[in-house]
Amino acid sequence: MLYLVDDAADYRFLVQQVFSLFLPAYALRFFVDGQELLAYVEQQAPLVPKLATGSVGAGLIVPDLTRPGLIVLDMDMPGLGGLQTLERLKQYPLWQSIPVVLMSHRIEPELLERAYQLGANAYLSKPMELVELKDTLEQLCHQWLDG
Repeated sequence: MLYLVDDAADYRFLVQQVFSLFLPAYALRFFVDGQELLAYVEQQAPLVPKLATGSVGAGLIVPDLTRPGLIVLDMDMPGLGGLQTLERLKQYPLWQSIPVVLMSHRIEPELLERAYQLGANAYLSKPMELVELKDTLEQLCHQWLDG
């Protein structure tokens, strides 16, 4: 399962078409912004306080969740941008191990550095052409969701 967080309806439509035509074996879920994703995450797995020992205690019940194998965040969204969403997402212990890829039209060294500091697994140039989008999504699915 791949979660894509992007405020642009036309871009979500293109991604849906790529998955329907070329990646039908993969599940996809859309969120229109970081706030919608975080509301969903909070509903699925509220913030669990970290135990002093750093391990899961005998009395802690971890909910049975279906979590994505990869989250792709658009950097430039109104409200919570990609970096702010990533920072808040990583506060949820049950979601910290999920890989997150940020995409943007802007590839600036300071943004890349901050993204990796916050726990991003990759920072990619956002593909806009259909063939490039297809190739990028195929690579992401094969790298992060297979096996």
